[in-house]
Amino acid sequence: MRHPITVLKFGSSVLRGEQDLPRVVHEIYRWVRQGHRVIAVVSAFDQRTNQLLRQARNYGEHVNESAVATLVATGEHTSAALLSLALDRAGIPSAVLDAAGIGLRTEGPVLDAYPRGLNQTEVFKALEN
Repeated sequence: MRHPITVLKFGSSVLRGEQDLPRVVHEIYRWVRQGHRVIAVVSAFDQRTNQLLRQARNYGEHVNESAVATLVATGEHTSAALLSLALDRAGIPSAVLDAAGIGLRTEGPVLDAYPRGLNQTEVFKALEN
């Protein structure tokens, strides 16, 4: 029987900064220890998204929304990379996958899009590795 997959979402109210990484690692380990394969979805650290949006507004009100989305995504990328490093230090293997890495498809405005699908093969491959 295949191990169950559990998706854990750590928003900025839980993942306020690097000081919260050990608690998040512990929660992930709790599920892994029970035999689950874990997908951890992280937000940017507390207030980081707002800081990045303010930074983008420094370039004007009518800016390239795709560029703004790319800038804002650096907050999530930072959180994900630091969590992966913390997991590695704890002996828990991990991989960092971004939207492109999982083939995420969305619909709607780039800064307020809805997820519509992803490449399940890539997600399962990462879980197997």
